[in-house]
Amino acid sequence: MPKEFSGEIIGDFMNRQKIFPANRQGGWITNDYFYFTIAKSFLQQSKDLNLSNENRVKELKERTKTEEPQWDNETLSSYVHHLVYDDLKQLDAVCIATQIFACMAVEAFLNLYGVKRLSEKFYKRNLERLGISEKLKILITMCTQEILEDEDEITQIARRMFDRRNSLVHPKTKEINDFSDLIPSESTNHLERAKEAVEETELFFKKFEEIVGNEKVTPISGEVYKMDNKNEEQNGSDG
Repeated sequence: MPKEFSGEIIGDFMNRQKIFPANRQGGWITNDYFYFTIAKSFLQQSKDLNLSNENRVKELKERTKTEEPQWDNETLSSYVHHLVYDDLKQLDAVCIATQIFACMAVEAFLNLYGVKRLSEKFYKRNLERLGISEKLKILITMCTQEILEDEDEITQIARRMFDRRNSLVHPKTKEINDFSDLIPSESTNHLERAKEAVEETELFFKKFEEIVGNEKVTPISGEVYKMDNKNEEQNGSDG
C-alpha cells in the first residue's frame, strides 16, 4: 500500500465522514456499462472476422494450388498470407480494441464505485490516479473492511488484464542487433486475448459483487445501480 494511504489516513477519513452506501440516491455520469457493451460487440466482430478470414485463406489456397501446382507448402502459405495481410491486421485491431474497452469498463466501474462510496472530492484527491491493483485493494479495504492481497483472485484478474492493456497502449521499441531479432519470440493470438478479456471482465464483476455482498453494483447486474434508488422502489411497488 502506498505511504500516503497509511492506516492513520484511512482511519481519519472513516472517523470524520461516514462511507456512503453503494445504493445511495443520486446521479452519476459514467460509461462503464457502455464500455463493457462495446467490448462484447467488438469480440463478436472479431469472431466473425476470424471465420471470414479462415474461409478466405482456405479458398485462396485451393485456387492457388490449381494455378501454381509447382509451389511447395511454404511458398503457398507465404503467398496467401500476403494476400490476406490487411484482413489479418484488421482482425488484430478489433481484438486489441476489445481488450482495451474491457479494461476501460473495469476502471470506469471502480471510479464510479469509489465516487459513490467516498464522494467525488475525496476519491479524486486520493484514489483516482492510483494503479488498478492499488485502487481496487484500497476501495475494498475502506468500504468493506476486508483486506485484499496480491494473491486474491480478483486482484490477479485485474493485474492480468491491465498488464496486457499496458503492453498494448505503451508499446516498447527494441533495438535490432542481429537478424534473429526480427523473428518474434512468440506469436500473440489476439483473438484468444480478446476472449479472455471479456471473460475476465465478467469474472471480475462477479467476484466484486461476492466481496461487497448483496449490493448489485456492477454492469452485469444492469444499469439500475447507476440510477436514483427511487426508480427501484417504484418498480418494486408496481409488482
